[in-house]
Amino acid sequence: MVQNNLTRAEVEERADELSFPLSVVEFLQGYVGIPHGGFPEPFRSKVLKSLPRIDGRPGASLPPMDFKSLEEGLRATHGDDITPEDVMSAAMYPKVFQEFKEFTANFGPVDCLSTRLFLDGPKIAEEFEVSNHLHHSHCFYITNLIVFPATALLACYAHNIISNMHESPHGHVNEVKNFPLLKKVHVIVK
Repeated sequence: MVQNNLTRAEVEERADELSFPLSVVEFLQGYVGIPHGGFPEPFRSKVLKSLPRIDGRPGASLPPMDFKSLEEGLRATHGDDITPEDVMSAAMYPKVFQEFKEFTANFGPVDCLSTRLFLDGPKIAEEFEVSNHLHHSHCFYITNLIVFPATALLACYAHNIISNMHESPHGHVNEVKNFPLLKKVHVIVK
């Protein structure tokens, strides 16, 4: 609505020709239940056309979930670092969970960054702290000295940095092997 500068009346009138996000379509199908008072008609019918609808509680028609089997499959696919929260996430949102595991396999843990750092990256000369969840005794204080693409993702590599660096007696990093972009960043390990 906002992106296309449409009013509510225009959306309702043109619902059969507009493209809606999958989350809206699945909501109208009843995948997250039926709202009090039902769905607005004819809007729902225009959006769904011939797509199936779920009547009643969405989980009532699902087969029982074998969580043990799901966990074993996740461990076979992603290694032994699977938590109970991972199993529940994979059960409820399999596609989102798979995309998350692929992302963290490529970029490391992103939970070590604040939302602003992750989305925008650090400003020049900004110092920020990154704690590595694999080596709790290490805390990185990183100062960004230059802007380059995906600057914030550098902090996601913190778990890899530890095994590739040589520290001076003062805790400063003398050399970071295999991370050429870090030549433009000042990293202190405390």
